[in-house]
Amino acid sequence: MSTTTGAEGSSSGAGSKRNRSEQEAVAQPRAPKRPKSATTPTAKKRQEQAGAQQHRMKKITVPAGARSFMRALYIHIRILWGVLSSTDVPELPDESMIAVFNQRYSSFDDVVAARSTPNTRIDNNGMISKVNELRGLAGGNSTTAKQAARVSDAALKYILASLARFGLKAWRPNFNEDAYSLYNSAHRFIAIDTFRQAVVSNAYDSMAVDKSYLDD
Repeated sequence: MSTTTGAEGSSSGAGSKRNRSEQEAVAQPRAPKRPKSATTPTAKKRQEQAGAQQHRMKKITVPAGARSFMRALYIHIRILWGVLSSTDVPELPDESMIAVFNQRYSSFDDVVAARSTPNTRIDNNGMISKVNELRGLAGGNSTTAKQAARVSDAALKYILASLARFGLKAWRPNFNEDAYSLYNSAHRFIAIDTFRQAVVSNAYDSMAVDKSYLDD
């Protein structure tokens, strides 16, 4: 009899504890769930990668006949940038260079007008030394350097003249600005115009460049 009563009491006590626990669980408000971020870390990383690649031309988009044309453009950019060997590191523009440019040009129309002005001469010892360095690479082991060293003096002088038009002494695009900023637009014009002139003047004939792609 006492055993039964004890068991019933124990069962009743356990039931009371469960009831209290359930009541407390109901009484205590649950912590609100954190709203999911609209952009997860993975999605954000994909967006950043897409932004970094949006101006890059994929190899699959280049027609087979234009491959040599693109290789010549690649070498031309290296000449402009002064990246003449595998150990060279592209230089970014210093603040003073950007400040002088921004004082000179305040609109896109100003930059376009400078593109069509007559050639201007300015002292450019730094670029001239790079040209001399380029000539010294002709006997090296790098195929890229050898091809770059074949570019004529006339084409290299045109590069100097194009830089001078915009008051620049070096071709240094600014990756901290939008690709279509006034400063970077001027650098794009210089690259396009000097490459076109180099191709027309047969500077890259050794690479079998198809000139029909100049107007494509």
